[in-house]
Amino acid sequence: MDSKVLNLSGSLNGVPLITNNVGYGGQNAYLVVGQPIGSFYILQHLGVGANGAETIVDQDGNGRIDAGATSPDRIFAGQAQPKYNFAFTPSFSYKNFDASLMVRGSGGNKLFNTLRSNLSFLENLGKSNLLASAITDNMFTSAFPLASDYWLEDGKFIRLENVNLGYRIPTAKSKHISALRFSLTGQNLWLITKYSGIDPEQTGGDNGIYPRVRNFALGLNIILK
Repeated sequence: MDSKVLNLSGSLNGVPLITNNVGYGGQNAYLVVGQPIGSFYILQHLGVGANGAETIVDQDGNGRIDAGATSPDRIFAGQAQPKYNFAFTPSFSYKNFDASLMVRGSGGNKLFNTLRSNLSFLENLGKSNLLASAITDNMFTSAFPLASDYWLEDGKFIRLENVNLGYRIPTAKSKHISALRFSLTGQNLWLITKYSGIDPEQTGGDNGIYPRVRNFALGLNIILK
């Protein structure tokens, strides 16, 4: 889905809009005239200095980094809203067996992994939990916490939402029951994604969510005559 902000005026939640750059609700995501809805306008990661501090690209070359929301040192680096969504819902039947499933997903968007950023700076070693990936990131601290595109990740995913398997047993000798159908249903069976967090199905920023439950259910349907 392509989108573009054409104009910002009036008010948002009762607050007058006096700028063409409005926060979108996710870390470093904004509404900006001429850009897609929820564009990431963000500082660009350059590397890690000798002191272990993250360094940022000085986009305007003035010798200092401005971390303000409308800073010329920021760049557009993707969007929070998916460019496409899809669902695939085939069903099958053979003799007394039947099956149906749902596969769905989305892509073309980025996700700011706020939780990963919070748990990745080595200066917090011994003060709070850290991810194992913090050793590979090798950043002791940052003068611009939660600000750089280093923490932006691809948000596309494919999820097997559910599968339903059934077997129908005819009961011709019964006066009241036409058939019995036994079923097995599974939900949230697998997820394919490059996102390193718990779940990519979020918009904007990931501050940590409770994991989706995978469950199974047995069923019995009684089909009356």
